Amino acid sequence: MTWGEIERRIARGGLSLQQQNDLWKFLYLDEVQVAELLEFVQKKAEDPFIFPMFVFAAFTGARRSEICRSLIDDFKFDDVLVTVRERKRRKDRASTTRDVPLQSRLATIMESWFKDHPGGQFTIAPPLLMPRRKANLQLGGLSRDEAHHHFKQTLAGSKWKVLRGFHVLRHSFGAICTRSGIPMNVIAKWMGHTTDEMMKLYQHLFPQDEQKWMARFPLQSTFLRA
Repeated sequence: MTWGEIERRIARGGLSLQQQNDLWKFLYLDEVQVAELLEFVQKKAEDPFIFPMFVFAAFTGARRSEICRSLIDDFKFDDVLVTVRERKRRKDRASTTRDVPLQSRLATIMESWFKDHPGGQFTIAPPLLMPRRKANLQLGGLSRDEAHHHFKQTLAGSKWKVLRGFHVLRHSFGAICTRSGIPMNVIAKWMGHTTDEMMKLYQHLFPQDEQKWMARFPLQSTFLRA
């Protein structure tokens, strides 16, 4: 559902607090909202690795676990590609990956981040002395729980606090790609989907698009002339 649809349901009343919270699990954002969210994160983030983490999700549709597994060498700037490390899906392979075109804005942000990177192999790596860091992780990346903590902490106290986690950016990436007319088989490749059922999750219609299409409905103009 869009942000507006969720707010209208809640405004009608009759929903418990839990039911209201559950609605936000189904949220997807349009491109204007994603840009607004990223602008907010860039200003609000307390640590330099947080903004690249959000941008990574928004421009590739990567899952939280995939962001945590990502290595610096996965960003192939010369080839204009980023390799996303998926959860192992085949027994005959040590790992499974997919390649996503490296959008220019994402490339610029990641190149800047890598210049200030604290060290180690992982794309997203916090300072060693940062609070909540486990000493034995040394130059390792974030755990999924740590990534979620920084997601919620960054958005706390703002209108974005209703976002449940990084998956909203994955969901929004798929919906925006569909709206842009990118073929479903291409979107499926970028997002690592293997079934038609999963691909259909992102075939949303944004209300503003539906209204434009309905304006072309021939009966409407005929009726008005009558």
